[in-house]
Order: sequence, then C-alpha cells, then structure tokens
Amino acid sequence: MTNAFHFRTIPLLCAGAGCIRQLGQIISQDFPRSKHALLLSDPGLATHPLYLQAQEALQYAGLRTHVYIDIVSNPPATNAEDAAEI
Repeated sequence: MTNAFHFRTIPLLCAGAGCIRQLGQIISQDFPRSKHALLLSDPGLATHPLYLQAQEALQYAGLRTHVYIDIVSNPPATNAEDAAEI
C-alpha cells in the first residue's frame, strides 16, 4: 500500500513513494506539446540519486532533458537568465 497523493494547485505536487518515476508521465500529460525539460539544481543536488531518477523519468517519457546546475542559494535574476539561455 502506498501513501502517495496528488495535490493540485499551481503546480501539481505528487508526494510519496514512487512519485519521482511518474514525473515524465505527469509532464507529458499536463504539457502534451512539450518536447524538452529543463532541470535546475545546485552542483551538490545534481549528483543525488533522486535528481538522477527525475532526469531518467523525463527522458523515458521522450522529453529531451537539459540540465543547469549553477543555481545558488536565493538565486539572483542573472541565475534565471543564464538558465534560460540553455
């Protein structure tokens, strides 16, 4: 039995065991015309297994996944601008 649940506002929040594996499917359903995904992270989180699983789930759903790992704490606008260039 799982304790997973969906909480939909803006954006959808999926919490519980196994939710990370649903990421690509959720994105594909909610944004069916999307072909790309951009994952944002700091360098430390980018090596975490859950981050890597998120990237795999997006790729498995057929989304070309781009990674930006230079996010800093309390990111300035330039951080968002740099990520947008990807």
